[in-house]
Amino acid sequence: MMEDEHRDQQNGRTICQTLDLSSTNLAAFSVSKANLETCSNLILDYNDLSVLPEDVGGVLQGLRVLSLTGNQLEKLPTSLGKLENLKELSVSENSLTSLPKSLATLSSLTVLKLVGNKLKELPEEFGALKSLRRLELDENRLTALPESFGLLESLEVLEAGDNSLEALPSNFGLLKCLEILNLSSNRLATLSATLGSLPSLRWVDLSGNKLTELVDNLDSCRCLEKLFLTGNRLSTLPDWIGKLPKLQEISLRDNQLKHKPLPESFGESSQEGLTYLDMSGNFITELPSTLGLLTRLDFLHLGSVIGVLERQNFQNGNWIERLPDNFGNLTLLRELRAEENQLSSLPENFGELVSLELLDLGQNMLRSLPDSFVKLKKLRVCLLSKNNIEVLPEEFGNLDGLLDLRLDSNRLTALPDSFNRLTNLETLDLFDNHLTELPKVLNYLDKLQRLDLDENDFDMPAISVPNFTKPNRYPSAGKSLTSKNWRTKIRPDELLCSQKTTEVEESEVRKDTDEQTPKIKWTSVLAQALRKGTSMWQSHEGASTRKSSGSESPEESNSRQSHGSRATYSYSDDDDLADLDDDQQSDGALSQPTGEMMVTSEENWDEELEDVSCYEHDRIYQHPLNGLHKPGSLDPSFAFTPSDGHAMNLPSPCINADAEEGQFDDADE
Repeated sequence: MMEDEHRDQQNGRTICQTLDLSSTNLAAFSVSKANLETCSNLILDYNDLSVLPEDVGGVLQGLRVLSLTGNQLEKLPTSLGKLENLKELSVSENSLTSLPKSLATLSSLTVLKLVGNKLKELPEEFGALKSLRRLELDENRLTALPESFGLLESLEVLEAGDNSLEALPSNFGLLKCLEILNLSSNRLATLSATLGSLPSLRWVDLSGNKLTELVDNLDSCRCLEKLFLTGNRLSTLPDWIGKLPKLQEISLRDNQLKHKPLPESFGESSQEGLTYLDMSGNFITELPSTLGLLTRLDFLHLGSVIGVLERQNFQNGNWIERLPDNFGNLTLLRELRAEENQLSSLPENFGELVSLELLDLGQNMLRSLPDSFVKLKKLRVCLLSKNNIEVLPEEFGNLDGLLDLRLDSNRLTALPDSFNRLTNLETLDLFDNHLTELPKVLNYLDKLQRLDLDENDFDMPAISVPNFTKPNRYPSAGKSLTSKNWRTKIRPDELLCSQKTTEVEESEVRKDTDEQTPKIKWTSVLAQALRKGTSMWQSHEGASTRKSSGSESPEESNSRQSHGSRATYSYSDDDDLADLDDDQQSDGALSQPTGEMMVTSEENWDEELEDVSCYEHDRIYQHPLNGLHKPGSLDPSFAFTPSDGHAMNLPSPCINADAEEGQFDDADE
């Protein structure tokens, strides 16, 4: 509890300016006239209040701020309308189903927050709140706004997302001061024509509705800065889209835009400030030639909007066949995502994108990369999966900042000699190419943690191909961080893992009678589940029907079928071959020392992990670029995720660990 007091020198009484009783487990609140009649700020957030006393409005005449967020209120007292000096009222995260009509008499109210309630309608008198400047109505059950809504002449911010609004009142255009409008995740199929007469709009979010068209005219087009139209049913765009001189961000993601929806004037009028452009998940076949004039563009998304696993069955990107010739002018571009298109080549000036850090051109028709590609010195993540690339530029090694490189499902027969300069590379995917020899340049990639060479043309059994995944490394928490001052306490599943590991560490849980199957410790299987859950590196089992060249004995074939399309080993630099059988050591399957063999066979799980059945569920994988949806959000260290070509569900049960190994080791010290 916090009280902010001062002494009234003339009357000799104590005046309470702010009374903060938030998070004090209050189940009831009584108004004491002697103590609260001069209180100006009353904070009762996050308690267990289910009702307010009826005399709250009669006693607290001097109240200016009343906050009741996070309680269990189902209604507000009628006397609330007597708080004539109240400027801010917050009743978010309660269970309100209606508002008292007397609320409309709060003539001084400037801020009203009603987020996360069960409101189905607002009082018809709501338009009498002439001083209201900010209104938050998100996450309610509103189907309509009252006809008097247009009388809120001072309203500047309207947040009404996540409701069930089907239409806007006819006088909505009278909100001449409105600058920020959020109507996302509603059921709007059409917009009132009066919406176009709002002159002051700077920020508009109409995402997640059922809009098939926009208003023909927009008076605020000269001041509009951010426009979000994601997840509608738009097939065409109005002319004013090309007349937005102050536009900074625009999202047209996941609509039904066809052919060439952006006018040529788009790049000309928006070139001064546009930094974010998302047109993914449409049917666009051509980009305007003026796109290269958007010289401040930081983020450009032209690809798919769905997870990588779902892409196997249908097309969800665009149908763009070529990029404009002046595309290289986008020298400030940091993220380019154009996966799932029909690109067969890149402009020769592509290398002029010198600020590029993340590039996704997967699932296109590229046969080669321009020589200028090697100028992308800041590139950290390069995704070129599922193309027809036959050869890489000879100086590809100039991209020495690369951390993640995906070249799976291409037609590479060899890697350039300069590849040995990619010494910072951590992930390399060469699955399903035409390599005939193990690349010698791999010996120079000391930081490599994930490698996949399966489904190539090596003259060796598939089980001998040296694929590996190193355990994740996570820096220790600072010594000053403990469970009391840091929220990363040991989670129940980690605690369970620790206890079980201690119990069975000294003995093997299962003894195999099959001599060809290595003996596996329970700790190994558990570690595998944890590591696979965090690194998200999966084998490509079933991803390709093309078989690797070379002969296999019947025993090797049976072993490969029972344990997956390849053997996956997890090792650390300090491990040795002590835990492997003699046959495994002499098999030559690995060129580096390994620890215990991690087998993904489903037959071992039920017996060894019966005590963690609560984690029995399939892992859901997301596209590696999910979450990088805002300018400046790129983090090259994000968790690795496979493309759909090499994804497989982990054998049940799978431990869904959000933290890497060692993250919590010293959190309680």
